[in-house]
Amino acid sequence: MAKYNIPFDVAIEYDSRQLGEMKFQDLQRATAALAREARQRVKELTKAEKTLGRSPALAKYEEWRLDKGHGAYSARYKGRDALMKEFSDLKNFLDDETGTVEGYKNFINEFDRKFDFESTKEDRDQFWSIYNRHKEELQQTSAFYSSDRILRKMKLYIKQMTVTEKDAEGNERNVIPWQQIEEKLSKTMQ
Repeated sequence: MAKYNIPFDVAIEYDSRQLGEMKFQDLQRATAALAREARQRVKELTKAEKTLGRSPALAKYEEWRLDKGHGAYSARYKGRDALMKEFSDLKNFLDDETGTVEGYKNFINEFDRKFDFESTKEDRDQFWSIYNRHKEELQQTSAFYSSDRILRKMKLYIKQMTVTEKDAEGNERNVIPWQQIEEKLSKTMQ
């Protein structure tokens, strides 16, 4: 039997019905195609992290890998169900709007526009750190969890609490009191 690769642009279009009907070797090849693309994107996002900050897609990827106790995505040594789950996880990562450097840059611009300030790498890292902590708390304590609720509150607190300071050259910049925002968010989310 000749060995062949399934192109990424074909593999990413498969749905769960098509995967269920595939031969096992074709399922492995489709998952391997997504894994190759995911490894490439992770490299690119990791490089860009130094200037842009951590992409939410990259953070989810690393969290998922730690939960599984694996290194890189792989299609090897898995049964059919595990392979289908791996395919699904890979597809979610690759479909995430922040799963590419360009997509993450667009996301940052949209983020700055929505929150009405020019964010720094540190601001975004703080924002996502606080957001994810409260999201986890809400998921554990409330059946009526809503990530939109956290985002609305954070946007409100950022607008209310951000102060403008002048640096030594006289340039104005926004300073966000992240610790105070987190404390206020903790009080209102209980």
